[in-house]
Amino acid sequence: MMQLLRRQSRGLLAALVASALLVASCSSSESPAPTSPAAPTGSSSSQPSSTPQEASVPPKTNAPLDSRPQPAPAAPRTATLLPDPAVGLAGLKSYRGVLDQTLKGTMDGKPFERRTHIEHSVITQSGDQEVITEVQATGSKPSYTRTLRVSDGFYLQSGKDAPFQARPFNEQEDVPAQLTAFLLPILEASRAGSETVSGTAATHFRFSQSGLPLADKGMAVSGDVWIAENGGPVLKYTIEIQPPAKATGKGLEASKSWSYALDKINAIDRIELPRGCPPVMTDIPAMPNANNIVRRGGYMAYSTPSQTTAVLDFYGQRLPPLGWKPERPGRPTEGVQEYTQGNKSLTLLMEKQENGLAVSAFLYDPSIMPAPPTATPRSTPLPPAAIATVEPGRSGLPPDVPLPPGATGVANLSAAAPSETSMISVQFNATGSAQEMLSFYKEKMSAGGWTLLTETEAGGTQVQAWQKQSRITAISIVSEGGALAVTVAAMP
Repeated sequence: MMQLLRRQSRGLLAALVASALLVASCSSSESPAPTSPAAPTGSSSSQPSSTPQEASVPPKTNAPLDSRPQPAPAAPRTATLLPDPAVGLAGLKSYRGVLDQTLKGTMDGKPFERRTHIEHSVITQSGDQEVITEVQATGSKPSYTRTLRVSDGFYLQSGKDAPFQARPFNEQEDVPAQLTAFLLPILEASRAGSETVSGTAATHFRFSQSGLPLADKGMAVSGDVWIAENGGPVLKYTIEIQPPAKATGKGLEASKSWSYALDKINAIDRIELPRGCPPVMTDIPAMPNANNIVRRGGYMAYSTPSQTTAVLDFYGQRLPPLGWKPERPGRPTEGVQEYTQGNKSLTLLMEKQENGLAVSAFLYDPSIMPAPPTATPRSTPLPPAAIATVEPGRSGLPPDVPLPPGATGVANLSAAAPSETSMISVQFNATGSAQEMLSFYKEKMSAGGWTLLTETEAGGTQVQAWQKQSRITAISIVSEGGALAVTVAAMP
């Protein structure tokens, strides 16, 4: 284990934190990010490119929605009631679509039920969006996924209690599908009357399988649709598909229903980031010669061949026009500079490396951070371990950065006489779980006046970043073979 520790870098904070934040942010492990509900699929037969709804159907993804019925090839018609269920959405300032799908019947002869609920909120002009997907199915654990596109950041939550991952928005990967992609075009329907839906005047139509472009004309299908008057969007759409008359006991044989509704029309002013998840730092510039740029929630890191003075001069020119003010007038402290914007703070760290500098930027915004606990949290004791190989006071760490009891193989990799801004890097082994170690530092660091900037987990490595005035401390925890390898990089 200590061989693993010795191979780690010599205490550069940026290298320590970036290794974990490269694939995760806002306290979560990275997983493939579902960008949209699965597009409708059908039988193996191909669908002609002239099918009306194809323009609104996005590429297939991995969300657990059942396919809509397979459309038949489009036939020449003089008129179609609803050629594209997405009509009118682009003309709205904002809206929310809600889709519920229910399957109830048998799977290979055994009772089966699956319910899928999706909410998709959109602000048209900015492109900001939020998608919430919940699935409950027989024999499977309930699943919950929430994705947000806010400004130039993309945020993913896999589980209601899970932290968010954050990264820059990718136009090719992160655009969610419109929920109307799961609705069939309607060729013919009978008018059922005029109603008001979501505060909007609408015409109500009823249809059956004869009014839909279905490949299987024997399907028992019925549905209703409410379309806003004067060429507006679909406000409500329901469809029911009955199970086959004779069950075979093979595969999925179930009734299927879709229920789509459009609400909050032009009533969504903004899509808020969840509390505790800082925004992706896409507005803070990097040096023109920066390499290996990483941007995550509340964090940015890169390497540059430039010297410290050049980096400080660059930010001294670029940040004030963005509303950031240096903490102190005059020449900033060598290697560290803090800027403020209202109650937000931005800390820049520059650490020397072989071919220049490792630059890190940490954003702290108290308005989005979790509220502090009302009482001191109960201590989570670490399990019994071997006697520490060095006394905590002799570890080399600053007095307000603790060394957990039972730490073994403690190694101080810092320079013998660190400067005011150089990092103190201490590595050690410990027993117990990573969660117990994280809880230990959460309690002790908070009690010592430190503020948690971010907590990240990625590929077995967990990182906490803390700030106290202009000082930064990063804690990296790797679990391997039932033991922990811990690195603490702290400013004196």
